[in-house]
Amino acid sequence: MFGQVIAMRRAAAKRTTVAVLHAAMLVMAAQAQSAGSIYQEAAAYIQRGQASSAIALLEPRLRETPQDLKALTLMGMALAAENRRDQANQYFRQALDADPRFGPALKNLAINEMALGQSANAKTHFTQLLQLTPADPIAHLALGEIEFGDKDYPAAISHYEQSGNLYLEDAPSLLKFAQACIAVKQIVKAADTLERMPKAADAASHFTAGTLLAGMERYAAAAREFELARSDYSNPYDAGFNLMLAYVKAKRYAEAVRAGEDLVAHGYRQAELYNVLAQAYENDGKTREAYDALRTATSIDPGDSTNYTDLIALCLTHKNYDLALEIADISITRLPKSDRLHLERGIVLAMKENFEGARTEFEAAVKLAPERSLGYVALGLMLLQMDHAAEAVNMLRQRAHASEDYLVLWFLGEALNRSGAAAGSAEENEAIEALSRSVSLDANVAQSRILLAKLLARRGDLELARKHLNRALELDPDNVAATYQLAQVCQRTGDAARAKQLFAKVSKAKAEDRDQFTRGGLQHIIREGSR
Repeated sequence: MFGQVIAMRRAAAKRTTVAVLHAAMLVMAAQAQSAGSIYQEAAAYIQRGQASSAIALLEPRLRETPQDLKALTLMGMALAAENRRDQANQYFRQALDADPRFGPALKNLAINEMALGQSANAKTHFTQLLQLTPADPIAHLALGEIEFGDKDYPAAISHYEQSGNLYLEDAPSLLKFAQACIAVKQIVKAADTLERMPKAADAASHFTAGTLLAGMERYAAAAREFELARSDYSNPYDAGFNLMLAYVKAKRYAEAVRAGEDLVAHGYRQAELYNVLAQAYENDGKTREAYDALRTATSIDPGDSTNYTDLIALCLTHKNYDLALEIADISITRLPKSDRLHLERGIVLAMKENFEGARTEFEAAVKLAPERSLGYVALGLMLLQMDHAAEAVNMLRQRAHASEDYLVLWFLGEALNRSGAAAGSAEENEAIEALSRSVSLDANVAQSRILLAKLLARRGDLELARKHLNRALELDPDNVAATYQLAQVCQRTGDAARAKQLFAKVSKAKAEDRDQFTRGGLQHIIREGSR
């Protein structure tokens, strides 16, 4: 099927916990109420948002007793509430001059400095506060913020965790904690934390949590966050598009269809929307709707080759070669310099067994994009199909020297083997080296391992051949050639029981069908091109 080539939409928003720290200041004001009537009244004014009344009440008190620590601190809090932070800090410092260990003044000074962007001073004073009260959650939360800003992620994580649940209750702090965890590769902890995002968090926080979760491939959890963001997010299309894409990647195709159709119903008409909606339709068993969606995408953005190639790939998946060729012809007329479209047209012609036409298209793809390997691989495959093995070897050998690509090396090994490389020959050694390098570059391709194992077994390296065949069967459990080859290796190494078991699965390995190999190789090229 066509590839998921479209990325999640992301939001960049600078967010702080100043509001949380301000709330903490009001809590401290409430706690000050037990200290006496004037303090109680001033604290009540601050809590009610009547800071000017608190200031008027405290001024006479401070004229009479200028070293009153509680009055100085409350005065600073009242001024801070009016956003007169520099003046407020003068009162906090005056209190600390009288008693450097007076915690309320120290904490409020640090909170104020943080609000003013004076993070170095705030860090110093929060650190001093922790020497007095090591478990203070506000100090730890604030230091988590500061260390995060300084990119000291391990320290940030430690402080956030020591803030109790404060960082989990504050969406911006939770997001920063998760990002710090991602930065130090604590992916599971980051994902688990993001899944605890409060439902009451703002839409932007849910959206950001969704993009982070998607980046960690927690697609179902990401979809939950995008769903929560969708109604109030500043860009409803981005939230809805990400929701649809997350559902596709979570393989919840019916829900992806509903999310995509909802965007269409709201009047959105972007090519990328119809492209991903087509993926959802196809995987939900609605092939006709998938065709229609991709056709719409090509009409919206006729200059983007991706939608054409995806439509062609959909036709190839369903073996609708005539329609695939029709679309390829139309697309190349519109975009004659697209190497990818020439490659796709060549694949269609090869599937229709027009190998000369396919060769011409692959040569055009190579000429248009000589830096890309897929055209060379497809051309090499056609040369093999047309019994031009020596020509395929020369072309792929040159490409292998220019680019370290697993597909080129795999097909070079195949071409060398098809050219009749004898056991123990230089050509066989070259094929084994090319296939070994291919496997090291992409260890999850069964076919290259199977051919490598065949050559290794032929020269007597049975244990290494067994290793590659076992892995090939893990990747492709029904592969007949791998099963038969492994049975032969087991028989030769004296493992008769395993050999009998494997021979029971397949009485005789089918001689590799050249057309089957060609079609399989072309399908692999399609998948590789859609990444």
